[in-house]
Amino acid sequence: MEALKECTANMVVYLHPSKAAVYRQLTSLLFKFNEALDGVVLTYESKFSSNLAKILPGIHPYFGVRFEAKLLLFYPKPEMLLGSPAT
Repeated sequence: MEALKECTANMVVYLHPSKAAVYRQLTSLLFKFNEALDGVVLTYESKFSSNLAKILPGIHPYFGVRFEAKLLLFYPKPEMLLGSPAT
C-alpha cells in the first residue's frame, strides 16, 4: 500500500523513576498523528543498545533513555482516496 512507510527513529524518552516504562511512552504514540514523524504510528519495534540511562542534571529525578525504534507509519499523500476496494 502506498500510504504505509517504515522508518527508523533514534528516540530519547525522559522518565520519572516512578513511571519508568518506555513501552508505555511508545504505546502513547500509537494511532495518533505525529508531526515530527509526519504520519500516524501503527506499530513499533524497539531496540535498546544498552541498559544504561542518563540522569538529567537540573531536572532531578528524571532520567533519559536512548533507544532505536522501527516504526510503521500511515502516511497518506495529498488527494489520496482511502477506502475499501470496490467489489
